[in-house]
Amino acid sequence: MNLRESSNRENVLIELNNFIIEQSTEAMRMDLGFHLWNSSQTLTILLQCMASHSDARIGLLKANIPYFLNPFLRISENVMSPLQFVTLSILNLIAALAKFDESHGQEILLLLLDTQVVPLCLHCILHGDQLIRKVATHILMKILMQEKGLKYCCALPARFLLVIQVLRQLDDPEIPNMLHQLVLNLTRQPPQ
Repeated sequence: MNLRESSNRENVLIELNNFIIEQSTEAMRMDLGFHLWNSSQTLTILLQCMASHSDARIGLLKANIPYFLNPFLRISENVMSPLQFVTLSILNLIAALAKFDESHGQEILLLLLDTQVVPLCLHCILHGDQLIRKVATHILMKILMQEKGLKYCCALPARFLLVIQVLRQLDDPEIPNMLHQLVLNLTRQPPQ
């Protein structure tokens, strides 16, 4: 069934509503709405599914979804612990959005750079648990493998030094190669 067609979508929603009404009590229905709308896992899973489709991915970016997610990645170290699952889910969503090898790849890269994904990933690498560090490092590496992403990281001395300092703390065999690329890119850029 194609849910993109409004008549099909409306019929499915009517049937779903009828099923919920028939199969549940009023108290259950009240709780259902609360849990569906307040569940960060449900929302991030839905957004991750959307991000896996190329047309929906660019729609999410044009709707500036990363801007709305950034506050969850800026949380302080003492708050991060209880919200680690939310942070991890959002990082997974950003990783799903970071597909630079497709037709909208450079547009996606520029939007992610504009939404400060690099400093947010660095923050997550410094303060997150092992899984958060791994996903944030993956996103950062994908950005650094793009010429514009590498130039972004080398554009300001403070940004460059922060990236170098954070990457040096990681135990990843690819880090020395990435640091070498950063230094080469920095030495090739003309002074401003």
